Amino acid sequence: IKTVFAGSSCNDIVCTEQCVMSGHFDKKIRFWDIRTESIVKELELFGRITALDLNSERTELLTCSRDDLLKIIDLRVSAVKQTFSAQGFKCGSDWTRVVFSPDGNYVAAGSADGALYVWNVLTGKLERTLAKHH
Repeated sequence: IKTVFAGSSCNDIVCTEQCVMSGHFDKKIRFWDIRTESIVKELELFGRITALDLNSERTELLTCSRDDLLKIIDLRVSAVKQTFSAQGFKCGSDWTRVVFSPDGNYVAAGSADGALYVWNVLTGKLERTLAKHH
């Protein structure tokens, strides 16, 4: 086990065989090379990063941030591929989670209002809101 100083509080991490991706309070996603234990790339978003998830192919990174947006980043080109938002959705804390569905067709995140918001990846539209009483 090794501790590496990242320069900002880390709210979430995901890993592949060669890379660790970390989401930070300073709005940056850092890409770490496991072998060299160093940052090889940084990508800055517009809000503090609260959560990360990888699709099953490990080619896309899903992010949630305090600007109330979910984003899919294409890891092959290190660029935002898609952005999700919805009326009423609010990333209410630094521990708000986000997830791809197992088939990669949907993304979901919990909101400050207690509801679960589910978006269709193909259309980019909000598919469903599951209220907190469900």
